[in-house]
Amino acid sequence: MIEQERLPLSAPPLESAVLAHPLGIAPFRGAVESQLLLDQLQVAKRLQCSVHTVVRLRRTGQLAFVRIGNRLVRFREEDLADYLAASRKLSAVA
Repeated sequence: MIEQERLPLSAPPLESAVLAHPLGIAPFRGAVESQLLLDQLQVAKRLQCSVHTVVRLRRTGQLAFVRIGNRLVRFREEDLADYLAASRKLSAVA
């Protein structure tokens, strides 16, 4: 039987709403305000859109992101919630 790695008691538990990575990789728990960071695939699943759409939203500045190193891009759950709130306001006006 394979033993699972246990998080220290001080670490907050992972929320059940967090989408699992298709390759079985655990979500990245970054150092940015100790929040859970999402990759582009996880954001695309939450928005029910393609990864290409997430990349376009990031490049146009509509969706805030965190760059780790030169190539790694992650998204904070808070920024995703802000984007959804802003798009709700825009669609309510139209």
